[in-house]
Amino acid sequence: MADQRIHKLLHRYIEESASLEDLNELNKWVKDPSHKPLLKDYLTAHYAITIGMNEPDPSQIKEKLLNRIRSDKKALKIRRILKKLSYAAVLIMFLGLGYFFYQKQAIDQNKTRVVVDNKAITLEKANGIVRVLSDSLEGFITDEDGNVIGKQNGKELVYNTAILPGATGYNILKIPYGKQFSVQLSDGTKVRLNAGSRLKYPVPFAKGKERRIFLEGEAYFDVAHDAEHPFVVTLNNLNVKVLGTAFNVSDYREDRVSEVVLVRGSVRLQFVDDSVARNKEMMLTPGDQAIYSKSGHTVKTKKVNTDLYTSWINGLMVFRDIPFEIMLKKLERHYNVVFRNNNQKLANEKFSATIDLENDDINTVLEYFNKIYGIDYIIRNNEIIIN
Repeated sequence: MADQRIHKLLHRYIEESASLEDLNELNKWVKDPSHKPLLKDYLTAHYAITIGMNEPDPSQIKEKLLNRIRSDKKALKIRRILKKLSYAAVLIMFLGLGYFFYQKQAIDQNKTRVVVDNKAITLEKANGIVRVLSDSLEGFITDEDGNVIGKQNGKELVYNTAILPGATGYNILKIPYGKQFSVQLSDGTKVRLNAGSRLKYPVPFAKGKERRIFLEGEAYFDVAHDAEHPFVVTLNNLNVKVLGTAFNVSDYREDRVSEVVLVRGSVRLQFVDDSVARNKEMMLTPGDQAIYSKSGHTVKTKKVNTDLYTSWINGLMVFRDIPFEIMLKKLERHYNVVFRNNNQKLANEKFSATIDLENDDINTVLEYFNKIYGIDYIIRNNEIIIN
């Protein structure tokens, strides 16, 4: 919990939103020698503290950070309130051994800006009736006969806990680009759906059968344990079978690969295509990432930092050495925009950044990449054209 608190303080400081009390606490924490390893980790992996790209010595950056904090504290004592500047919140770079923190200039108000189309989340019931779900809606969910089977709490559906005998109908939850949504299924399993995703699931699950659902897009699952009813996520080319565990799945139709990242527990991958290399089934252990090639029908696994692949559920989009074309596709989904890249030299170049999805709109992101990377763009008919 203490680490999370410091994480928030550093975040506030970089955003220029820290209070005098925040700065006092942060100043005390940074000076404590026992916190040196953790501070170094923050400096190298998350936060660029300003001070120039040619100073890789963490001790120098620590001293300059302390000086900055003390200076800001003096200013706050005079003004008490920080002046609100326009920053690209947590668009933070990790550039080799250097550290860089930039101060974003105010956006030119005369520059063309992207206006995002606000599309709706929809829930299609088993009888074919489609219901539009507002992010701010509060109310009950009913079945075809008008019986209450759950409720909506803003950006989350929560179904009543039940596994019943007999056949059940399927609901289809569709999340457009630019949105995220959560659902707690009738077995207690929690699912966080990313932008551009589609989840097909029964309400309720049938007793004595697998808890099978169908996914297109990306979702984070925290599966309720039930040894009698294994949980199966069916994708286009493979099934992910579990009892009780947490994992992230990404399987967008237009992507060349499907990815499964296991956070805890264990999962069994069952491949639909007979040409998959090695065995037709594969077990994953925590920290494993499985990458399935849709064209080559091959699969490979590696150990990863799972936080990089699940950060989106905490409101962050993390890029670490991501090819430009993949980065653009992810930005399209999250912000519901359209990119056209006319600069093919950029297509395979790799970028690292962290975006605060809740506070940084697409215009802020574009301004950032223009100032930091010199990436030129124009907006025409709400299409973002990279030159």
